[in-house]
Parts: sequence; structure tokens; C-alpha cells
Amino acid sequence: MLIKKNPYDYAGEKFSKWWKDDIAAMISKDYNHPSVVMYSIGNEITELGLATGQEQARIMTEFCHTQDHTRPVTAGINLMLATMAKSKKSIYGTDEDGNVKNSGTGGMDDAPTSEFFNIMMNKMGGLINKAAKTKKATAIAEIMSDIFDIPGYNYASSRYKIDAKNHPEQATTGSETLPQTLYDNWQLVKSISTMTGDFMWTGYDYLGESGIGTIQYKDKKTKQPADPGLIISGGAGIIDICGKKRPEVGWSKIIWGGLQKTPTIGVDPYTRADYFQSLSMWRITDAVESWSWEGCEGKKASVTVYSDAAKVELFVNGKSAGKKKNKKRYCKIQKNPI
Repeated sequence: MLIKKNPYDYAGEKFSKWWKDDIAAMISKDYNHPSVVMYSIGNEITELGLATGQEQARIMTEFCHTQDHTRPVTAGINLMLATMAKSKKSIYGTDEDGNVKNSGTGGMDDAPTSEFFNIMMNKMGGLINKAAKTKKATAIAEIMSDIFDIPGYNYASSRYKIDAKNHPEQATTGSETLPQTLYDNWQLVKSISTMTGDFMWTGYDYLGESGIGTIQYKDKKTKQPADPGLIISGGAGIIDICGKKRPEVGWSKIIWGGLQKTPTIGVDPYTRADYFQSLSMWRITDAVESWSWEGCEGKKASVTVYSDAAKVELFVNGKSAGKKKNKKRYCKIQKNPI
């Protein structure tokens, strides 16, 4: 594609020169791997909202078919970004001076510290989801259904039922979705026969998009970070970059049914109990499976319990620390001394 997400990416002349060779290399490399079930030609390409981008996507899809006619072709479609591009309000591309915008390079290394910011982070995913079912987004989605064998939607579970009704003969996949929607999305996958699955962002943490999913801590008075220094990884993975599983892995297993019967308990870091916590759309908790924190005696923290039970009661040294009804397979018991 030609619209750059940052000044140093693959779009533009390099893309025009190399896309065909790169697709051929990708398909030939993994052609015999049984785990490869479909090919993706792009992720959150804003030009899918424009006629030129749609035609390019069609050409690329057809080229994939010439290389391997046995597997379907998809893409990670962000309908909100595509709609913005169609309305000439794209966050990518060039500014008024002709300089490439840096929208695609930003992370959250310096997240604000306020309750309002945390509320907005929790609401943002819902706003993106709602934007995916507007009339303008639906018009683009109809074109996507004609281009791709299996349209893949990023943060657009609001479309699942709509597309199942409009295109009962075509499969759809949730190519990228938020952790806090995991339970609701899986209920949709189970109830809609055309859904191939739901891919939560993300499983394994990665280098890049530094801090986009990292829950950060700052001093409540000085606003200085508790952990000075550069953030290296994205921080969104429920398996961290060292391979350690976070408690959310247990939550996923419970939601997917039958993979785990015992509860998983996570505790927010006691060493950060006195700091302000900045959340992220991609992380709803910073809990870890550890409750022995030397030097933190008497401090309070939040405890997250993942379970398939209707109600959860937490006991600390034989004493009840509280009860909660279980919503969407998890509940939080806040600020109880451990």
C-alpha cells in the first residue's frame, strides 16, 4: 500500500516493488505446514476504505490464490480506520506540509495518571466496536466480504451477527480483539455458525509498540514513574516476553470451556500499592500469581479471582476477605489486606 503509518515503514515504493515476491515467499515457506489455515495480506490497512486500496487488496488476494488455492485469504480489517480514511480523516499518511505522520510509531511510554484516563482506556474499545457497525462502516464491510474469502475484523465483534445474517454462506473471524471482551466474544463464536474463532490481542508479548499494553505506576504526588527507564516490549501479552504465564491464561482456559476447572488467583503488585496505576485497553489487570511480598506486610492490594463458579469467596489465613458474584468468569476483590 502507499499510505505510510510512519516514515520508515514498508509502504510506498518498496511495497509496490516487493509485495508480489514477498507473498510468494511467505506462501512457499509454509505451504506444507498443517497449522497454516489461511493467509493474511495485511493488518489495519487504512486504504481498505479507498477504491485504490480495495482494488490492490483484490489483486493481492487473487495472487495468493494462484500460489495456493487450498487456503482462504483474510486481512485484519479495522473498519473505524478505513472509514476515517474514506472521510479523509486518516490518522496515517502525510500532514499539510507533506511530512509523514508518526501515528504508527507511538506507544504509551508516558501514560497519563488520572482516573479519567483509566475510564477512557476502558471505554475506547467499546467506541471502536460501535464505529464498526455504522452505515459507513457497513458499506466498506460489504466490499470486504466480496474481496476476502474470510473477512477478519479487528475490534469489531459488533459485526459478527450482522455479517452472519447478510452473508450466511461466508465465514468470518475475529482477527484482533480486546481482552476485556474475551468472554462476550467467545459466546458469540459459540452461537454463530459462520465464526471461525476469536483472536485476543495478545498471547505472547513482543518487541515493538513499546508500552502499549504495559500497566504503569507513578507516584501519586510527584507523578514520577515508579520504574524509570525505557519500556522495551509492547506489554500486552498474557504470556510475558520471558515466557511466564500471567493469571489471564487461566481466565482464558476457563472461558474456552473444560480446559481448567480450578480457580486462578492473582494479586496486584504489593510493591506498587502506594502508586497510581495507569491501565491500558490491552491489559485489564496487572495481577500476578504471587502473594508472598517481603517487606510489604500490612499493605492493601487488589485480588483478582478467575473461576467458573457463580460466586467467589476469598479466604486469607482462614478469615474471609470478601465475597463477590462472578461476572464473565472473573471478579475483583478490592483493597483487602493480605
